[in-house]
Amino acid sequence: MIKKNIFDKCYFEKGPYGKQDIQIIRRNYKILLDNAKNCHFFTDKPKLILDFGCAFGAGTTFLSEQFPEAHIVGVDISEYAIEKAMSNFKRENINYYCLDLCRSDHLTFLKQRYGAFDLIFTRDVLEHIALDKQEKVLEAFVKLLNKDGKVIAQTPNRVTPFLRGDTTHIGLRSAKSWKILFQKFFQEVKIFEKQYIPLFWKLKRDKELFEFTLPFFGANIYIFARRAKSWNRDR
Repeated sequence: MIKKNIFDKCYFEKGPYGKQDIQIIRRNYKILLDNAKNCHFFTDKPKLILDFGCAFGAGTTFLSEQFPEAHIVGVDISEYAIEKAMSNFKRENINYYCLDLCRSDHLTFLKQRYGAFDLIFTRDVLEHIALDKQEKVLEAFVKLLNKDGKVIAQTPNRVTPFLRGDTTHIGLRSAKSWKILFQKFFQEVKIFEKQYIPLFWKLKRDKELFEFTLPFFGANIYIFARRAKSWNRDR
């Protein structure tokens, strides 16, 4: 895993994350959730959701609004991000924690506190995890999910040229590479690539984003995975 002290105030306030306002983050969460619904992967109502890499919690609150009867747990490796989330996006059905799922004690904490999750939601996070740590993160996902638990994820495509300047993108992969990795742990895996085209500002605080599916090379990779019922969560 990339060193967590990199994700400090400077990263979140002046880096790539700081260039996104709250409405953009919420829009991105909505796009990911809509894609899951449109491909008929996600139709149920989860009761317990893990927002992996929640940052300031803007997207986490979107999930809490979409699933008002669910409890949302937001985790991030950054202490600064979690402090901001607890200060600015505190809700009755949300809890935030600074955790590293590659650490067994942190994983045990979540399992003992909450049991099995119905859904793990993660957007623009997997690319920040080192390639040699990603398998351990997916194994942690499986251990945290119930027998029919699902992962809904989005990550940038490795072949997207304008992402090269972000030094925190140490875990970029192609869609094919992600599919091979997820299939090691999950029973059902759907992956597709989409190219996006930003449109003009429709309203002052509502920027549209049009996406279309490509057979190969899209800037965004969407990953939907269902946990194998035979997988032993405690192994």
